[in-house]
Amino acid sequence: MGTEFGDYLRRRRKDKELGLREMALKAEISPSYLSRLESGDETNPPSEKAIINFAQALGEEPDVLMRLAGRISKDVKQYVASTANVADFLRKARDEGYGPADFARLAKDEFKKGGGKDDG
Repeated sequence: MGTEFGDYLRRRRKDKELGLREMALKAEISPSYLSRLESGDETNPPSEKAIINFAQALGEEPDVLMRLAGRISKDVKQYVASTANVADFLRKARDEGYGPADFARLAKDEFKKGGGKDDG
């Protein structure tokens, strides 16, 4: 998981003047687990529920914390698994070297022209 998530979490928790125990209580995890997350000593990412609780306590978007923790939300997993061609599209994008700016451009262009829905 790396320390990016833990560093971000600690910085935002301190910005909000939340103590370690208070934040752990809000996230419904143990203070020792939170400490390990923040220090980068924990290799297992927190649950989606804990990440959503962190986000609420910090006034953050859950997707930001999910990405930093290396997790994908259940709704996105379900969409990829149940929608034809999505996984193939993502693999192709990866193989072609698409990055965040490319996806932002694709989304902007597609939604601007009203795309995204099948015409059939």
